[in-house]
Parts: sequence; structure tokens; C-alpha cells
Amino acid sequence: MKVLCLDCDSPFGANPGGQSAFTHDFVLSMASELEITLATLGPVESARSDGINYDSVVARGVMSRRNLFKFSVKGRRFIRSHQDFDVVIEQFTSPIGPLGLPRTTKTPVIGIACFSFWDEMSSKYHLPFSYLTRKRLVRYHWLVANHVSVAEKLRALSPSAEVIVIEQQLSEGPGKVPSNVGYTALFMGRADVHQKGLDLLAQALELVNIPGLVVEIAGFSENDPKWRRVAGTRHFQCDVRYLGYVKGIEKTLAFERARVVLVPSRYEGPGMVVLEAANYGVPTVAFDLRCFSDRREGMILAPELSGRDFADAMERAWFEEATYKRARSKCVELAKAMRGTSQAAAFRDFVERVAKSNPNALETQ
Repeated sequence: MKVLCLDCDSPFGANPGGQSAFTHDFVLSMASELEITLATLGPVESARSDGINYDSVVARGVMSRRNLFKFSVKGRRFIRSHQDFDVVIEQFTSPIGPLGLPRTTKTPVIGIACFSFWDEMSSKYHLPFSYLTRKRLVRYHWLVANHVSVAEKLRALSPSAEVIVIEQQLSEGPGKVPSNVGYTALFMGRADVHQKGLDLLAQALELVNIPGLVVEIAGFSENDPKWRRVAGTRHFQCDVRYLGYVKGIEKTLAFERARVVLVPSRYEGPGMVVLEAANYGVPTVAFDLRCFSDRREGMILAPELSGRDFADAMERAWFEEATYKRARSKCVELAKAMRGTSQAAAFRDFVERVAKSNPNALETQ
């Protein structure tokens, strides 16, 4: 069986995100049983994986707003010219949303929503992403959400579609939580002021009162223009250290040093970093967003979207020992529940079932 996956979040880019992790863990993991082609943004000449074919939709592209718009246009053309597949898997393109691929091909299309911020993206960019999403989603028959909160939105907008939830699972990690509690507060994410709340983080670091506090920022450098715009004139009440983009052992060590992970986002998907932190027994300090409804016990939450409330939550993580220990123990339980391969098996079964709805589908080998 031949599967084509269209995903703008290239795993070969400088800073692959959570959507790329979903594609890697669930789509590309089927390569031992199915014939997988990944069409992505940017050059793929260096890609080397057994059983996976790589193609480029925007050959010389890098992850930028302009190239994402190019990807959205060229992606539709790409699907029109590649009709010899049994099923197409479409990772919705941020910030645009679904590309409406069921209108461009007779091949069954599975839409994957690793984000559901269409209203917020419309407000941010002053473009009709929300309108396009509502118009296009009704044409999808099969949808995958990475959290129940995302699934609720999809079902409301596409009531005739079959929507399943495939949450990201933890395939890597220490296996057991380190016995020593860390000492840093870690932010790990891209330089996004509005969604990731970098302005709220900067406010909190100016207000927080924790003697000797060390804050590590992973994902961008001290000279990132977006960070400088919100942090340049502030006087932080802590030692801020910049790690840049981290992966592998550097990422592991950053989690092991952390007492808490900081997620000051205004809106989020379920948040892969929350799961990764829990895998190391590290509670998350965040705002009380709906997407965290099933993870709140392993988090220390700020009730209002303000730097003051976020700073207060950070202080609770240091000074309310019972609160911290309770959240840490719940992290351990959450991580155990998220380890394993059952979600990958459920996704594969779904893909095979959808492909069989294609009258031209080949028998699974």
C-alpha cells in the first residue's frame, strides 16, 4: 500500500516542531509495513531512511511565512500531479489550516490537526484562515486530532467526518525519573511572542522573586529580534542563560537540570513539551488553558494571563513544597500512561481502513 504524507514542518529543518515529531512517530514509523512518501518544505537531498521516499514541495524553502504560503499553493498542485497513492495524509499547514485536498484528488485524504488556532491566526495575520478552515473542513471524511480538545473543534466544524484522537506518545526518555530535583526553570520553544507568550514570560522574569533563580531558554538565542523586542529593556530578577536550539543529549540534560518547565502560552495544542517534561518528573508552570484539562494535576497553573500571575505560579513551585511534590508525583503517572506503542498501532489501523475505501487500493503487504 502506498501512502503520501504532506507536511510543511520538515524534520530536516533547523528547528523541527511538534508536528514534525507527530509525522515521524506515527506516519514514518509505518515504513516497515507500507510504502511511505513524505512531501515536505525545503531540501531533502540529505534524507536517508530505509523504506521512505522523500520529495520537496518548495525545494529551496526554509520555514518562513512566505514559504508556508508557497507550500499551501504548491501543495495542492503537488497532490493533483501525484494520484498513484492509496491514501493521502495531510498535516494541516500552520497558520493556514487545511488545504482542502479532498477537492484536488479522488484518493482518500486523512487530515491531521496538530493545532486548531484558526481563529487566533486570522486575528494575528488579518487573513481569512478561520473562514477557509470552516469552508474546507466539511469536505473531509476522516480527521485525526492530537487531543480531545482539538477533536471537539473538528467535530463541531465537520459533523459528518469520522474524527479519532491520536495523542503523541513518549518513545524516548529516561525510563525512570531522576532521583534529584533540578534547580532551573526551563523554557523550550520557538520565538513566538503572541502564541508562546514571550512577552508574558519577560514580564514574569522581571517580577519573580526567587533567590538564585536560573532560567534557561532553549529554542532561540539572546539576539533573536522577537525576544529582544519584548525583553530588551527589562531588568530580570534572575540569571537568564540561552541554550539555542537543543536536541539529543543537550535536550536531555536541559530537562534533568530543570525543576520546572515554563509554558507561558496564550493558546496551545496539548503541548508536547508538557509530556516531555513529565517524562523527567518535571512539572510545568503554565496558564490554565482548556487543552491542559487532563494534565492539570502535573502542572502548576496561573489563573489569569498576566506576567504577575505567571511569576506567582513560579514562586509556588519553589516555596510551596507540598504543591510541588504533588505535581511531580502526578508527572510520573502521566509519563507512564503516555509511554508505549498503542497509539501508533491505532493510527496504522485507521490509515489501512481508510485506504481500503479507495477502490484502487492495493492489498496491504
